[in-house]
Formats: sequence, structure tokens, C-alpha cells
Amino acid sequence: MRVAGPLDAAQQERLAGALSTRYGADVTVNVVVDPEVLGGMRVEIGDDVIDGTVSSRINDLRQRLAGLEQKEHHGRSDHPPKSSVTR
Repeated sequence: MRVAGPLDAAQQERLAGALSTRYGADVTVNVVVDPEVLGGMRVEIGDDVIDGTVSSRINDLRQRLAGLEQKEHHGRSDHPPKSSVTR
């Protein structure tokens, strides 16, 4: 697990418990403080990756906004806007 700052024992136990429940097996937490992680955490268990880092969330948001911009651009060029005025 990569984190922005150190976790205390209670936080590590809580995370280990949650991950053990999710994976149905005992999970040992190995915490690595990574200065490149601005916030949140990245958990790797086998081939599974749970990326809850701030940079990952910002990247996801950036991709969603780019997708919305493409849809709006195509929508405007394909169909004129409908007026909400009724006569």
C-alpha cells in the first residue's frame, strides 16, 4: 500500500480488516510512504489495484470532462439546440 503519510496502528488494523473482509482471507498491510502520492492511497493485492490516490481521481475527472466536451461538441454540430419557449 502506498500512502502520502504514515498510518498509525489503528488505521493499519482497520484497513487490514476491511481488505480481509473484501478478499475473504487474512491480509497483511505493508505501508510505503511515497512522496509522489499527494493524498489518498494505492493498494495492490496480487493483480488487483485499488487506486484511491488524489492524482488518480483528478485523472479520472479529467477524462470524464474530456468525454463530456466531445459529446457537447458533437451534439452542437449535429443538432441545433431546442428552444424551451412555447408559443
